[in-house]
Amino acid sequence: MPEHTDGGKTHRWPHNRLHQLQKIEKRDPAEFIPRPGVGGYLIEMLFDMGASKSAPMGGNQPLDWIDVWAYTSVMGQDLEPWEARAVMDMSIAYVRMNEEGKNPLSIMPIRREDKK
Repeated sequence: MPEHTDGGKTHRWPHNRLHQLQKIEKRDPAEFIPRPGVGGYLIEMLFDMGASKSAPMGGNQPLDWIDVWAYTSVMGQDLEPWEARAVMDMSIAYVRMNEEGKNPLSIMPIRREDKK
């Protein structure tokens, strides 16, 4: 069993890791979710119209312009071009992360070094 010494104390890795996981489980899951801020209405709109749609060969694909246009037409909402682009970009990111999340070794986006 791997051991390491920290200030005179010997720790066994599985116990130390288990303790860390138990501490994380006790935390509120909302603590890990970043607050959307003033653009929160766009996130609500994205999930109201469906963050993705079925792909012809199975799986999911991002929304198209026609999907955003259809939703705004039916709901009677006018979007600025940058708002429509933001919804499209969020749909693309949603599909990418949904596919990447199937890999058990994938790193959570919030924990990545390359985040901007």
